[in-house]
Amino acid sequence: MIKLKKVTINKYKCIETEQGFDVEDDITVLVGKNESGKTAILEAVNKSNPYQNDQFDILQDYPRKEVKRFERKQDDVRVIQCTYILEEELMRQIIAEIGPKTLATNEITHSLCYRAGHGTCGEFNVSISDFFDYKFQQHSFGDPAFEARIRKASLKDFDNLRGEYQDENQREFLGRIKTYLGNEQNPETSLREYVVKKWIEPHLPKFLYYDEYYLLPPDIKIRQMQEKSFDRNELKTSKALFELADINIQELLRGDNYEAYKAELEATGNEITESLFEYWKTNTNLHVQFDIERQTGDVNNPILKIRVYNTKYRITLSLDSRSRGFNWFFSFLVWFSKIQADGENQYILLLDEPGLNLHASAQADLLKFIEVLAEDYQVIYTTHSPFMVEPDKLHRVRTVLETDSGTRISDSVKEKDPDTLFPLQAALGYDIAQNLFIGRNNLLVEGVSDLIYLQTMSSILQGKERVALSEDITIVPVGGLDKVATFISLLRGQELNIACLLDSFTDQKGKQRVDDMVNHRIIRDGNIRSFDEFASNGGDKADVEDMFSKDEYLKLFNQAFHEHDDINLDDLCATEKRIVKQIEQKLGKRFNHHRPANTLAKLGADSKCFSNCTLERFENMFKEINKLFK
Repeated sequence: MIKLKKVTINKYKCIETEQGFDVEDDITVLVGKNESGKTAILEAVNKSNPYQNDQFDILQDYPRKEVKRFERKQDDVRVIQCTYILEEELMRQIIAEIGPKTLATNEITHSLCYRAGHGTCGEFNVSISDFFDYKFQQHSFGDPAFEARIRKASLKDFDNLRGEYQDENQREFLGRIKTYLGNEQNPETSLREYVVKKWIEPHLPKFLYYDEYYLLPPDIKIRQMQEKSFDRNELKTSKALFELADINIQELLRGDNYEAYKAELEATGNEITESLFEYWKTNTNLHVQFDIERQTGDVNNPILKIRVYNTKYRITLSLDSRSRGFNWFFSFLVWFSKIQADGENQYILLLDEPGLNLHASAQADLLKFIEVLAEDYQVIYTTHSPFMVEPDKLHRVRTVLETDSGTRISDSVKEKDPDTLFPLQAALGYDIAQNLFIGRNNLLVEGVSDLIYLQTMSSILQGKERVALSEDITIVPVGGLDKVATFISLLRGQELNIACLLDSFTDQKGKQRVDDMVNHRIIRDGNIRSFDEFASNGGDKADVEDMFSKDEYLKLFNQAFHEHDDINLDDLCATEKRIVKQIEQKLGKRFNHHRPANTLAKLGADSKCFSNCTLERFENMFKEINKLFK
């Protein structure tokens, strides 16, 4: 019913200057390297309205180098302000009570200061005039004089007015109005306070903070659960497990019916295990088991033992013998399941470095789980892992950077620190790599220019109902001949069909690496083809540009490079066969090979732009390439 929109933090641990960030309706990701301040941000947000009692402490939380100076001052400091949006359903309920024009905004703020010790909702405008209009319309007294006196009456006058009027409807109305305005403040302030107390504070979301320190221990001494104060976070998770299983700890300690309680725990374990393996795909042969054990010599202090049964090997191990990633996932589900059963409160989840100990593929499973959580809860999590950042949803990312003036929070696009941006860059690179190989059949070429030429000419041939490159072949530019071997190695084992169509090798080292891959049977020799097999220049070396007749390519070049005088066939050196090298000799320098390819793409060229010999060369080449994938 209320959504968190923005957070502003000031003077909290490493946050020395006021920092703010917008919060998404579903998932917000705080990305930064270790010790940048990500955890401090989540801690501050959590303390603004925590699920469990957790207050700001000047000595512990105020920036340490400034704390003595602050203690000498009388002024307070606002440590956090959260801006919320009242959603449609809540606004409808408020409007039904105080009128559609009384509350001018659906946005409110909730702030906490160090010395005040409690949260306050910031001022928002209410119209007392529109409030009275609405209430008078509901009652229709038809007595303008009565209505006028009500509008002008001070709060102290209400009891006198009730004694003055004998009409029961008027007296009842005065009593109801005093409910909204019944204190010594001005009417607007009093009405605003009423809205806050009845509608806003009860519906403010509580924050559920979770990090790896909440992991369940393998053995839980049940008597510890009786302690009213337990600071160890794993004990909080343990207590959540008992509450989830609906087990009365005191009765368990007094009674002998351990089997009944064990049955309750097993039922809970089965339910959580089922939820766990919806998303934990790393090893689905596991099952969580509980056992209640009495200690020899200390029968009054039973222990809950948590073990994990492997159905494949038919053995059980204690929970701490499993990976920390598995334990994190299981412990979080215990912690989270408890709030799922709470139908009275709204929650926002704060996850500190979730999946820190998970393999990359398991982190992908965790991301899917977080997406499911976000259907019902706003989620804010921190990470420095590229696998916990979804590259198609970078609008969710906020970067966190440690600077000389403390932690700085900004949008991902505004940050320049390479270490901070690395997870985003790595996520993008991984996504690009994954999405390039969307097909089973992949043709590796040197660069983007090759991609443009092949796609354009294939489209032209297809339009003439001639043989084109098969539609199930994906053209993959690898960024240079020297990277071909690396790409082939990375794709090995991915169950992909790979062939190469390359410029002639001029670097013997690169050629040797590819030859070694052939010798080691990583790729078949017949799947490495080069343009010199099909080109027009009649030489032993060729580039993709030599698939065109020289006059056709010169036309593209001259259109692409207006800063040069047009180059004619007569300007080319006859001893050099490759058109690219001929042009570079004429210019006395290298040129950008991509510009002529880009010009071809922009021209919207058709078959009339090329000779039949050029079309035949490309057609014959495509026939050979298509055969490689049959």
